[in-house]
Amino acid sequence: MQSKIYDPAVLQNLLKLAKKREGIMKALQQVESEISELVHSKEHSCDRLPLPLGRTMGRGMLKQEILASLTQAGEKGMSVRELSAKLGMRSQNIHVWFSSTGKKVAGLQKIGEGRYRYQPKAAALPQLPMEISQEDWHNFSVSQKGVKVLS
Repeated sequence: MQSKIYDPAVLQNLLKLAKKREGIMKALQQVESEISELVHSKEHSCDRLPLPLGRTMGRGMLKQEILASLTQAGEKGMSVRELSAKLGMRSQNIHVWFSSTGKKVAGLQKIGEGRYRYQPKAAALPQLPMEISQEDWHNFSVSQKGVKVLS
């Protein structure tokens, strides 16, 4: 098929448009190659990194840490949010601890919505039935159950 366009101005415009299309095609190929490099590069892979393990506590450690924090806070106590930030735990876990284990702890008081304080009661020693001199004190064992003679 032969072209029937003979006007030099039209041919010149067609030539300009063809060159422009060629430049755009090169730019498009360059963008596509950059996209391909990013998708296949190791640095920017979408592989999930392993999450760091949270701080694990041994048996009874959470209780010790919560009670120590509440003891430090004193009379004003601490909120669950403050405790969770200090211990690095989710506040939901702290709430569950208070609703289960916390009920069994003597001296733990709820002083507001989501706010607790701990005031340990000093264990009163049993009264001795008689006066004991300091020299004889090592012959007795005093516990919460009572006084026991060791001799």
